[in-house]
Amino acid sequence: EPFTTEVISNLESPPFNTVAVDGKEHVHGYHLVEDLVGTGGIIFQTEASRIIYNQGRRTLDYYAFLVVLFFLFFGILMAFALDRIVVRRLVHLSEEISIIADKADISERVDTDGGDEISSLSKTINVMLSSLQQAQAELRENERQVTDALKDKELLLKEVHHRVKNNLQAVAGLFLIKEAHVKDKNDAQAFREGTNFVHSLALIHEQLYQSRDQENVDLGEYLEKLVRGLMSTYGVDESRVTFVSDIADVHLNLDTAIPLGLVVNELITNVFKYAFPDGHPGTVRLSMYKDEELYCLEVSDDGIGLPEGFDIVRTDTLGLVLVRSLIEQLGGELGVESEIGTTFFMTFPEYKECDVADL
Repeated sequence: EPFTTEVISNLESPPFNTVAVDGKEHVHGYHLVEDLVGTGGIIFQTEASRIIYNQGRRTLDYYAFLVVLFFLFFGILMAFALDRIVVRRLVHLSEEISIIADKADISERVDTDGGDEISSLSKTINVMLSSLQQAQAELRENERQVTDALKDKELLLKEVHHRVKNNLQAVAGLFLIKEAHVKDKNDAQAFREGTNFVHSLALIHEQLYQSRDQENVDLGEYLEKLVRGLMSTYGVDESRVTFVSDIADVHLNLDTAIPLGLVVNELITNVFKYAFPDGHPGTVRLSMYKDEELYCLEVSDDGIGLPEGFDIVRTDTLGLVLVRSLIEQLGGELGVESEIGTTFFMTFPEYKECDVADL
């Protein structure tokens, strides 16, 4: 058969040998023989079957298939082992942690079987749970101690208010005894008013003693009791003089409630003494509310009113001087109207004493 261009080209240079593949079945070998002068003269051609090559190729393909099959089987085996050894244990560990979280019980522990990294992770989680449990126990103990301290403080404050109330009542009793032995009416009246002042102070401590809140006074309850007590002291007939209380839900600290109680005590005393002479009927109204940061208190009556030319700033009566001084102590303002009856109105903030830490 004719030589191809590729075969002739390969034979033109030493060693003048070449091989050409004829499909998958045969392989041809070519050799150029030179003559005596070194010129190519004869080309020898030989042919061999590719059976051995094809057998070797099939053998290589077979072994390659076996290798691929081996690695596939090994991969499946490793995946199965990884699932059994790692994934399932991690899933189980995650489920155990979820159960502990759902129960909110850090006293439980996760399994720590084995000696691998997952077991080390489980042991670390158990150490964290133990630390949390210890911290929780310490927190509960601290909370218990704080609760016990607060209870002790509450009992102590109640005892203080109770003793102060008893002491004030003892002072009021001494005033009453002295009033009974005083012959001058003005002196007796002064002792009675002093007794009322002391009662107003004792009433606050009594209310705090009976209340759960040992630091703040319910103004509605306190002022109503105060006015009712004054009505009883001065023998005011409730069918003749009606008392109306319109006090919002206001709670003030002791530093504000005490001077405020003394102010109301003085103003209501004046109403019962001077507003309704000769059995004249009428109404006494006490109202209080909060307007932004200020508290507003009004004490009013529909009695005979104030004398003509009355000036709250220039008056020198002891009771109203005390009222004016107490309102100034609270940092508030005092005003009065006397068109129909008399109305005293006061605005003030909640009073707080200067603390050493604020200086």
